[in-house]
Amino acid sequence: MATKTIPQLPAATSVVAATLFPIVNDPAGTPVTQKATGTQLDAYIRSAGGSLTATTLDGSGGALTINTAQADKDVVVSSTGMVNLLFTDAGNNRVGINTATPTVALQVVGTVTATTFSGDGSALTSLPAISTAAFLTVAGDPATPVDANCWYNSTANTFRGYTTATVSAWAASGAYPLALCGCGDHMGTSSSALSAGGSNDSGLNTAASYIYNGSTWSGTGAMSAHRWIFGCSAGTASAAVAAGGRNGSTTTILTAAELFNGSTWSATGSLPATSNRAGSGGTSTAAFAAGGQEFYSPGSPVSVTYLFNGSTWSTSGSLATARAHCGGAGTQSAGLVFAGSTPLSSTEKFNGSTWSSSGAFPESAAAMGTGTQTAALGCPWSSSNSYTFDGSVWASSLSTGFASYYGCIAGTTTDAVKWTSFSGDTTTRKLTTSIVSSSKTFTVS
Repeated sequence: MATKTIPQLPAATSVVAATLFPIVNDPAGTPVTQKATGTQLDAYIRSAGGSLTATTLDGSGGALTINTAQADKDVVVSSTGMVNLLFTDAGNNRVGINTATPTVALQVVGTVTATTFSGDGSALTSLPAISTAAFLTVAGDPATPVDANCWYNSTANTFRGYTTATVSAWAASGAYPLALCGCGDHMGTSSSALSAGGSNDSGLNTAASYIYNGSTWSGTGAMSAHRWIFGCSAGTASAAVAAGGRNGSTTTILTAAELFNGSTWSATGSLPATSNRAGSGGTSTAAFAAGGQEFYSPGSPVSVTYLFNGSTWSTSGSLATARAHCGGAGTQSAGLVFAGSTPLSSTEKFNGSTWSSSGAFPESAAAMGTGTQTAALGCPWSSSNSYTFDGSVWASSLSTGFASYYGCIAGTTTDAVKWTSFSGDTTTRKLTTSIVSSSKTFTVS
């Protein structure tokens, strides 16, 4: 028989398992032409790492069709990290992604992202339950409806809606026992605040202390030293620290510090230097004091920062801008000072070791403050305005009802108490935030 090349061979009209195929085998470096059946050839391909069954793969007509015979033959596509990246269950007409056991037409184990979903979703299952409390049909109005409730009163034939809103307001409260100003403040809350020391219009200081219970003031243990415009006051009504300040009607500025335990004061470690009119915050065991003045005359502001650990004081990073009569808030590791009598409007935040600038206070003036570094309440001495700080910017808030030179404040941005002024004022005003409700009725005609 004459030798023919492969292109010269006639085309096969049918292929079965016994059909012979020519192959070239090269087991030892010497090519040998051999023959193999279709079954053998399929086995050779599989043993070489492939997988091909000619009767189930059709690439004709410009499309690739797998399992043209529609046999019960599953198809698996694997990836480097998943055996069953794509699995078709031919016997049950199901497709699985990341699963070899799909229980529905398409089951995906993992997250699905799509730009569009079609259908009304009425047959979807395993969705979160829809609360029936939002819309009710009742014979009588609910005794205790909640915000956003709507209901149909079948007896009265009416629809009703109920909503709530948060309302804040400053209101008069129990007068301070003495006409004083410059007391130690931001010690406590609007329902349990401590006020210590202070001065009257004649410059007469006191060591008296008072506790506010949310409506009235009552006396408690006095400090050992008369003082006002403190170098530091911080803590709560049951655990506070007071330090520095101006003593009596004299020009003496103090370094002495005292701790309060809820009823009495006791001496503790003194400030490293004389200090008054500083911004402060924190607790009785972790307080900070920044800025202020060290001398009565000249009364130049300073930038020093002191930290208190419950018994002793240490020096920390200085303010970027020296200031006195500034507002203070926050904690020893997240403190805040703002404004000042220079006058200043700048704000600085403390991280426990260094200060950084932040959004300016809306008024350039001496100020008082309370709250936290990210939720502070600030009030200028010279006006009845108040402002809230969110950690980066100040925003206008409610009028407190009175200007308060050398005034005092304690609490939070939503519940606070402000008291006294340099003018011999005993005013106390309290900020409260409450939830009020309203309802609307529609009659069905």
